[in-house]
Amino acid sequence: MSEAIGKGQKYIGRVETGEIDTPPLDVLAEIADILNCPFSSVFFTDGFGDTVDELRKKIQKLVETTDDLPTLQRYYRLLLISRE
Repeated sequence: MSEAIGKGQKYIGRVETGEIDTPPLDVLAEIADILNCPFSSVFFTDGFGDTVDELRKKIQKLVETTDDLPTLQRYYRLLLISRE
């Protein structure tokens, strides 16, 4: 993805972890295009209106339905990073 939008991998990581709060709209549009998803979905708003229990269930379902070790490791790292 970093090559497709002309940004480095570190930039993409900073967007994914929230270190860059609001990327420019043109970057968000390119990300949406690459992911073949609606522009609005790249604003990462899913879960913001949920209760603690609702969000916990979504996280649990995500973890339970993933059998790929590298993906689970990435989820774990992102959770740890977000606690800092």
